[in-house]
Order: sequence, then C-alpha cells, then structure tokens
Amino acid sequence: PKLPPSLPPSRPFEIPLNLELSLTSTKRYMDWLSLSATDKEIAQVYLGYSMNTWNIPGSNEIEEESYESLSEDGKAGAAFLGFSENIWDCHINHYYGYWWEQLEEQGLVQYLIALGWDESSWNDGPLPETDD
Repeated sequence: PKLPPSLPPSRPFEIPLNLELSLTSTKRYMDWLSLSATDKEIAQVYLGYSMNTWNIPGSNEIEEESYESLSEDGKAGAAFLGFSENIWDCHINHYYGYWWEQLEEQGLVQYLIALGWDESSWNDGPLPETDD
C-alpha cells in the first residue's frame, strides 16, 4: 500500500507532515539484549554494530553514511533490520550524509530551516542552537 502524500498545512505557518518519513523501524530503539540472535548477528556483521554502539545511537561510524553510501552488504543488513532508505537517512543518519543541495532536491530543507539550519550551517557549521 502506498502512503498518502504529505498533508497540506492546516495553517499557513505550519510545516506539512511527511507521513513516510515519520515511520521508523522499532528494532533500532530496542536495547541490544532485546534483539534476537539473528538481528544481533546481522547488525554486527553487515553494519558493524556492537552492543555499545547499538545502545548509543550516533556512536557507530556507519550512521554518518547516507543509505546510498552504504555497501551492498550494508544495505542488505539495513533492509533485514527494517531500515528502508527513507528510515535510514532520516532516523539513523539524520541526513548528515547529504549536502544542502541534495536536501533541496528531495524537498527536505523546509524541515531543517524550521530547526534553525541554513545552507552554510548545514554544509560547514556552526551548528544551530536547536541541534542539542
């Protein structure tokens, strides 16, 4: 089933909700010890996670890569764990693997602008105050 397109704003200053990007894999927010043995093996072998890097989001270097930058094995591991390209880029990588221009092409800069980002801060820093 195809998800509905982004909902139009109910007030002019609201940012439309992107339903597809609001979906995430529940496995990523489970404690390492709660994962099945197979999930742990896939996370270790294909994505380089350990118990520590799994339990501390943002601590595994692979999370700095966009989905497109992942190896074929990385993409296979991500898919097995329920991470589609959209889920990986939004909820795992937080789009840090993208340049501002790429985010413009995907229609995502409106969300970053609302959080205080602009092209200069995104591509070169400094981080906006909202990035705590």
